Amino acid sequence: MLPDELLDVAEKCDCEQIDNFFDRPGMVEPPYVYGFLAGDKENSAVFWCKKKKEKRKYLLVLVSRRTFREPWKFELITETRNFPGGLSIVSNLSIPLHEFRYVNDVKTRGPKGVMTSDAVISSYYDGLMTLFYNHNGEWLLRMYD
Repeated sequence: MLPDELLDVAEKCDCEQIDNFFDRPGMVEPPYVYGFLAGDKENSAVFWCKKKKEKRKYLLVLVSRRTFREPWKFELITETRNFPGGLSIVSNLSIPLHEFRYVNDVKTRGPKGVMTSDAVISSYYDGLMTLFYNHNGEWLLRMYD
């Protein structure tokens, strides 16, 4: 399911692809999407993977590079025990960041008076959506049902 180049990065994260990702009813977006960051689409991606040797631990990973020939740099966005949804990138959203919570401190809301302005990562399946947004180097999330 994951392209080979993303599988290589997953391996570096001690992670593997989610083999049963599409084994559920209805339409499911893929567990990866290219082109999250500005620039050439093939130079950034986001993907879900399953932590090796752990029953239910899923990681959302952002990878990027300046040129196609460079190796990927990767960053962990979040980890969860909830089975992940399919990924897409949403642009042109304007959502107040105080409706989001910090990934590393879900009790804390995002800043007031600030709106999303860049691309947002959407993880969606069967009416449940989680949006991920990076603000000043920190990841925030917003869940909808």
